[in-house]
Amino acid sequence: MALNFTEHRWVAGHREEAYSDWLQWIMAQADAEEVLRVFGVDDPEMVLACTGTEVMIVRERLVLQGHEGSAGRLDLEIRLGDKALLVVEVKLGEAESADTEKGKGYCRSMEIDRHDARFKKYVILVLDAADEEYYGFRPRLWTDACVELRLIAATLCKRSEHLRAAMVLAFIAAVEQNLLKLRAVMRGSGDEVAAALTLPRITDHLTRFLEASERGEKNCL
Repeated sequence: MALNFTEHRWVAGHREEAYSDWLQWIMAQADAEEVLRVFGVDDPEMVLACTGTEVMIVRERLVLQGHEGSAGRLDLEIRLGDKALLVVEVKLGEAESADTEKGKGYCRSMEIDRHDARFKKYVILVLDAADEEYYGFRPRLWTDACVELRLIAATLCKRSEHLRAAMVLAFIAAVEQNLLKLRAVMRGSGDEVAAALTLPRITDHLTRFLEASERGEKNCL
């Protein structure tokens, strides 16, 4: 959070495609278990079935139905071997202000398509959500996804994959600063007061990551 990503046009708050592209790159190099954790899929039977499977991701795949009477494009179509299909819609705001209705057409398209995966999950990545489901898509909060991405970065550091870890952390920093508005005080930023007000939120966010990291280490013992 010490580096300033707020002036980087590629990851400005309105560039949804940039966040989807970067997320695809990170997830394509993750293992199946990590992918499921990032997107909040905790179905034990599905996790067990997908363990060790190959991760394949397609960006903006054209499908028969999106909005009523028109085709659509999936932000992320993730296949975990032949066991599971995960469709992810990437939104940079809250679920209530996002275009979620086309999710109904997306789900219908995947059901009538040639996919024979045993498990099918639909996730919408958002800042906040009031409901548990939006036209078949379950919300996943960016703050929770960032905690899991930080765990991936920590694992990469332990494996001495420092360059890849740095890229993952750069994406996390862009999300946390531009979307979650978690900004540390930066010299010459001109918003020291606003940044200081976010310090309790930053502390809470990093505490959640440390607690998740400790739980993961205990599970490995």
